[in-house]
Amino acid sequence: MNQVRNKPRVFLSHCKRDIAFVQRLYDDLRHCQIDPWLDSEEIRHGQPWLDAIFESGIPTCDCVLVYLTPNSLESALVKKEIDTSLIAKLSDSHILFLPYVSDSTLRSKLRPDIQALQTPEWNDANYQILLPRVVAEIWRGFQERTVLAAISAEKVRRLEAELEVTRLRSQRGGVFAEGEDRDFCYIWDTLDRWEPFVFAQFQNEGGHKKTLLELRLLAHIRSIVPFLAEPGQFEYYRWSVSRVLGEQVQPALPIKASADDKISIELIRYPDLSEELLMFGLIERQERPQSRLPEIFRGVGPTALYTHVYAQKIERFKYWLAFNGIMPKEIEWSAEQPAPGDAGKPRA
Repeated sequence: MNQVRNKPRVFLSHCKRDIAFVQRLYDDLRHCQIDPWLDSEEIRHGQPWLDAIFESGIPTCDCVLVYLTPNSLESALVKKEIDTSLIAKLSDSHILFLPYVSDSTLRSKLRPDIQALQTPEWNDANYQILLPRVVAEIWRGFQERTVLAAISAEKVRRLEAELEVTRLRSQRGGVFAEGEDRDFCYIWDTLDRWEPFVFAQFQNEGGHKKTLLELRLLAHIRSIVPFLAEPGQFEYYRWSVSRVLGEQVQPALPIKASADDKISIELIRYPDLSEELLMFGLIERQERPQSRLPEIFRGVGPTALYTHVYAQKIERFKYWLAFNGIMPKEIEWSAEQPAPGDAGKPRA
């Protein structure tokens, strides 16, 4: 459709000698909130007939209604309006084609492709009986075409959006602003280092812990950050890194805990990333009001403490990692200092 309309537009194909019937139909369709296109009403003085019909007539309509009579079967213009190739184009454009015959005996004189269509008999005798069905069919075709047009427009919109995403990805900043991209690149490069952490194996003897073994390892810092701020975790603590290392690394260690031997495994040293994450804006400092202190402690210390909470920026940073295909899938750790560029080397 060339323009948005809230009612169907119908092209009336007919022979001039049948104008009385078609003029009656034209008036009734208008009363049914249908916009009929009739050559005698639509074509301006001095305008070429064929151009008006095949350029500003049929292509702008939602339906082509053909009234087939002995007169119209002999009309050269009607033959052009129901040409086989034109009907195929109507179907491709989802324009409804509604043929009617004035007498059932005419069906045998129609082209085979039109004979294959449901072609009701419609004349003065049954005009009022069939009119409501014709109107209903026109409105149904209009609604179906409107839905198809909306679906087609949505497909085009999505395709345009996908092309825009592809275009943005091809640019340096992708879907991220240039400044944001530089910020995340800086954070990613700064975190590209290895730092030590230590697991200890203890044995409980009479309430005292005896150190059996200490295992010094190295962790690739930037592989830790994406595992922070998991769902349900709002606050960041210094031991958040300890939790991640314990969950990700401890199960793969060569030392194990044993309840029978009262042996436990603990992470006794690990990197503190608090100040760095705060500086990068991945966490934020937030005041946390405390309960009223006993009177004896009043004036001794602050009545409010500060806690660290994860900022939305950390989720945006994770998206940046995923978007660029560099999101770590696990903690990278080693028993020895990896050489530069050895991130993810086999573990000892």
